[in-house]
Amino acid sequence: MNINHLIQELSNDGIKLSFGSDGKLTATGKLSALEKWSNTIRESKELLIAFINHDLELVPAEMEIRSNLGVYDISHLAEFNKIFVYLAKRNGWNAEDHAAWLSDLQSEPENTMVCLRALRRSWDAGKYGVLDSLEGVE
Repeated sequence: MNINHLIQELSNDGIKLSFGSDGKLTATGKLSALEKWSNTIRESKELLIAFINHDLELVPAEMEIRSNLGVYDISHLAEFNKIFVYLAKRNGWNAEDHAAWLSDLQSEPENTMVCLRALRRSWDAGKYGVLDSLEGVE
Protein backbone atom coordinates (compact mmCIF):
# COMPACT_ATOMS: atom_id res chain seq x y z
CA MET A 1 0.00 0.00 0.00
CA ASN A 2 1.46 3.37 -0.96
CA ILE A 3 1.45 6.31 1.43
CA ASN A 4 -1.40 8.18 -0.28
CA HIS A 5 -3.58 5.06 -0.11
CA LEU A 6 -2.66 4.47 3.54
CA ILE A 7 -3.49 8.08 4.45
CA GLN A 8 -6.82 7.79 2.66
CA GLU A 9 -7.66 4.50 4.40
CA LEU A 10 -6.77 5.92 7.82
CA SER A 11 -8.92 8.95 7.11
CA ASN A 12 -11.81 6.77 5.88
CA ASP A 13 -11.71 4.95 9.22
CA GLY A 14 -11.74 8.23 11.14
CA ILE A 15 -8.13 8.20 12.29
CA LYS A 16 -6.40 11.55 12.65
CA LEU A 17 -2.62 11.81 12.91
CA SER A 18 -0.81 14.68 14.56
CA PHE A 19 2.24 15.44 16.63
CA GLY A 20 1.91 15.67 20.40
CA SER A 21 3.58 18.43 22.38
CA ASP A 22 6.50 16.04 22.83
CA GLY A 23 6.92 15.80 19.03
CA LYS A 24 5.78 12.18 18.84
CA LEU A 25 3.30 10.94 16.27
CA THR A 26 -0.17 10.55 17.78
CA ALA A 27 -3.14 8.73 16.28
CA THR A 28 -6.66 9.44 17.49
CA GLY A 29 -9.98 7.95 16.50
CA LYS A 30 -12.36 5.15 17.38
CA LEU A 31 -10.76 2.37 19.40
CA SER A 32 -11.78 -0.28 16.86
CA ALA A 33 -10.10 1.67 14.03
CA LEU A 34 -6.98 2.29 16.12
CA GLU A 35 -6.74 -1.41 16.95
CA LYS A 36 -7.22 -2.31 13.28
CA TRP A 37 -4.46 0.06 12.10
CA SER A 38 -2.04 0.14 15.04
CA ASN A 39 0.48 -2.31 13.56
CA THR A 40 0.42 -0.61 10.16
CA ILE A 41 0.84 2.82 11.75
CA ARG A 42 3.72 1.54 13.86
CA GLU A 43 5.39 -0.11 10.83
CA SER A 44 4.87 3.00 8.68
CA LYS A 45 5.69 5.54 11.38
CA GLU A 46 8.71 7.13 9.73
CA LEU A 47 6.96 7.36 6.37
CA LEU A 48 3.83 8.86 7.96
CA ILE A 49 5.90 11.43 9.85
CA ALA A 50 7.70 12.40 6.65
CA PHE A 51 4.37 12.62 4.81
CA ILE A 52 2.75 14.83 7.46
CA ASN A 53 5.84 17.07 7.49
CA HIS A 54 5.86 17.11 3.70
CA ASP A 55 9.44 15.91 3.65
CA LEU A 56 8.51 13.49 0.90
CA GLU A 57 8.02 14.53 -2.67
CA LEU A 58 4.28 14.40 -3.00
CA VAL A 59 4.18 15.35 -6.64
CA PRO A 60 6.20 14.36 -9.72
CA ALA A 61 9.95 14.55 -9.19
CA GLU A 62 10.45 17.28 -11.77
CA MET A 63 8.41 19.70 -9.65
CA GLU A 64 10.43 19.23 -6.44
CA ILE A 65 7.60 20.62 -4.33
CA ARG A 66 8.15 20.32 -0.60
CA SER A 67 6.78 22.12 2.42
CA ASN A 68 6.81 22.02 6.20
CA LEU A 69 3.63 23.59 7.50
CA GLY A 70 3.11 21.71 10.73
CA VAL A 71 0.22 19.67 11.99
CA TYR A 72 -3.31 19.49 10.69
CA ASP A 73 -6.07 17.06 9.89
CA ILE A 74 -4.80 14.67 7.20
CA SER A 75 -8.22 13.73 5.83
CA HIS A 76 -7.84 15.81 2.65
CA LEU A 77 -4.13 15.32 1.92
CA ALA A 78 -4.37 12.47 -0.59
CA GLU A 79 -7.06 14.22 -2.64
CA PHE A 80 -5.31 17.58 -2.23
CA ASN A 81 -2.04 16.22 -3.61
CA LYS A 82 -3.74 14.54 -6.56
CA ILE A 83 -5.67 17.68 -7.55
CA PHE A 84 -2.71 19.98 -6.90
CA VAL A 85 -0.44 17.95 -9.21
CA TYR A 86 -3.10 18.06 -11.93
CA LEU A 87 -3.60 21.83 -11.60
CA ALA A 88 0.09 22.65 -11.12
CA LYS A 89 0.97 21.14 -14.48
CA ARG A 90 -1.70 23.21 -16.22
CA ASN A 91 -1.18 26.50 -14.36
CA GLY A 92 2.60 26.46 -13.93
CA TRP A 93 2.30 26.41 -10.15
CA ASN A 94 5.49 26.01 -8.13
CA ALA A 95 6.61 25.28 -4.57
CA GLU A 96 5.42 28.67 -3.34
CA ASP A 97 1.96 27.98 -4.73
CA HIS A 98 2.00 24.56 -3.07
CA ALA A 99 2.88 26.13 0.28
CA ALA A 100 0.12 28.74 -0.12
CA TRP A 101 -2.52 26.11 -0.95
CA LEU A 102 -1.34 23.95 1.94
CA SER A 103 -1.63 26.92 4.27
CA ASP A 104 -5.19 27.42 3.04
CA LEU A 105 -5.85 23.70 3.53
CA GLN A 106 -4.62 24.01 7.09
CA SER A 107 -6.78 27.00 7.97
CA GLU A 108 -9.86 26.35 5.79
CA PRO A 109 -9.84 22.70 4.67
CA GLU A 110 -13.40 22.47 3.35
CA ASN A 111 -13.29 25.77 1.43
CA THR A 112 -9.87 25.00 -0.01
CA MET A 113 -11.01 21.63 -1.31
CA VAL A 114 -14.17 23.17 -2.79
CA CYS A 115 -11.99 25.69 -4.67
CA LEU A 116 -9.54 23.08 -5.92
CA ARG A 117 -12.34 20.76 -7.04
CA ALA A 118 -14.01 23.65 -8.91
CA LEU A 119 -10.75 24.50 -10.69
CA ARG A 120 -10.28 20.84 -11.60
CA ARG A 121 -13.82 20.63 -13.01
CA SER A 122 -13.17 23.78 -15.04
CA TRP A 123 -10.04 22.31 -16.61
CA ASP A 124 -11.82 19.00 -17.22
CA ALA A 125 -14.59 20.89 -19.03
CA GLY A 126 -12.07 22.67 -21.28
CA LYS A 127 -12.50 26.06 -19.61
CA TYR A 128 -8.80 26.36 -18.69
CA GLY A 129 -9.44 27.23 -15.06
CA VAL A 130 -12.15 29.82 -15.70
CA LEU A 131 -14.92 29.36 -13.18
CA ASP A 132 -18.58 29.92 -13.86
CA SER A 133 -20.32 32.49 -11.70
CA LEU A 134 -22.88 31.14 -9.29
CA GLU A 135 -26.34 32.62 -9.32
CA GLY A 136 -26.84 34.93 -6.37
CA VAL A 137 -23.12 35.07 -5.55
CA GLU A 138 -21.16 38.21 -6.29
